[in-house]
Amino acid sequence: MNEPDFITTSDRGQSPVKSAVGLYQFSPAAIAHPTTEKDLVESVRYAHRNGLRISAIGALHSAVPLPATQGLCVVLDRYKKALKVDGPLVTVESGMRLWELNDFLAKQGLALPTLGTIALQTVSGAVSTGTHGGSIYRTSLSGYIEEIRLVRADGKVVRVNRTDEVMKGVAIALGSLGVISTITFRCIPACSLQTQVCTMPMASLLERFDSIHHQNRYVDLRYSPITDQVHAALINSTTQPLNNGGWQPSKISPFQQKLTDWINKSAMRFFNTHRFNWLQRWGIKRYDRDIYSAVYGRSDFVLTHFDATSTDLLANEERSQLDPVADMEVAIPYEQAITALRALRNYFQRTRRFPSMHVHIRTQAAEPFWLSPTRGQDICWLEFWEYPRTGKFFEEMMTVLRPFDPVGHWGKQLPQPPDTQYSHWRDFTDLRNLWDPQKMFSNSYLDKIFQPTQPTPSARTITLAHSTYAQTYDSN
Repeated sequence: MNEPDFITTSDRGQSPVKSAVGLYQFSPAAIAHPTTEKDLVESVRYAHRNGLRISAIGALHSAVPLPATQGLCVVLDRYKKALKVDGPLVTVESGMRLWELNDFLAKQGLALPTLGTIALQTVSGAVSTGTHGGSIYRTSLSGYIEEIRLVRADGKVVRVNRTDEVMKGVAIALGSLGVISTITFRCIPACSLQTQVCTMPMASLLERFDSIHHQNRYVDLRYSPITDQVHAALINSTTQPLNNGGWQPSKISPFQQKLTDWINKSAMRFFNTHRFNWLQRWGIKRYDRDIYSAVYGRSDFVLTHFDATSTDLLANEERSQLDPVADMEVAIPYEQAITALRALRNYFQRTRRFPSMHVHIRTQAAEPFWLSPTRGQDICWLEFWEYPRTGKFFEEMMTVLRPFDPVGHWGKQLPQPPDTQYSHWRDFTDLRNLWDPQKMFSNSYLDKIFQPTQPTPSARTITLAHSTYAQTYDSN
């Protein structure tokens, strides 16, 4: 049988595929560069014929090896066209980067309702892990999916609409149900936003936490435990023109990037070993001056104020990542956020052991998806970074936050096994067993998350799984 010409075999161990954030790499047995949906189907069939596992990759911006594979690696760099605009509904291929989608939408007078602080991810990678922004009025990006087409392990293309009950399993699926082909987003009219930057004592944030989040459209907070201050970006609508407000991303040479990276990480390593709190406090205060850019203009420019084209330590995939920073983000119920933040503050002040980086605080509205960390309620996200990567700091934070039942972000380091934290875990695993009984779309990391279960799905899940529209391509 003639194999597809867009698939090539590779020599294991040579030129491994590396993650954008430097935390993992892998060596696939074969690589595919599809350009059509039929190519995606042929990729799945190729993997099945050759007994290979399969994974689609985009920006590889996940901090954990969700997209890693030793089998067939489907690279989506040639599968990223915008296909259709129907009013607020925009359909794009799964390999399109978020920044590419943002530019396309702007030309249509549209915008995404929410964005994280990094626009490098592909649209499929972003929704698969529940990428979120910071707004008590907005869900994750997955909440604005109107329809998804994906290729299942049986080679069929399944179309799932937001009105289908099974969308609750498909919208956030970690790539474990199939290869996403296209996504249709429900967008909003293009809008201009304005950032108000302010600094407040942590005590003030605890007093005003609820009002701050309900009185502003988007809120992004960085808490500096060693200074006991919070730097806030309060983002709201403005009548200013739809441009970037004169703001331009910083452009620095590769040498400057590496030098800045080395200086910052050397400082973090030093303060992790030597407790010169007064010196660390001085350095943090200087860094805090530039933590946010007070910009106005096109919504995606404002919301991605830490875009990968800036000089941010964590977001730039072009940086030297020989010794990367670990990232953990956990969701706790919004109604317990103030109590949890107070517990964190008390811990830092009591122990006098301060992290070398901020605690990132954002909120998110409830959503119904089976693998959503919201679990059907508004949540507060708390993000921590650790350098050097010992795991000790993350363990300390989990000890403090354990009473609040924290749930980890799928694209970052998970604090604990997730299977007992989701009330619909069985629904999702049932669906996975039906759509991918041989676990073609798995890898060693996903194997650990989804412990082996007998494929005995409930009658309800069988009904849901087979109620979706499926298209079969001619095998010729």
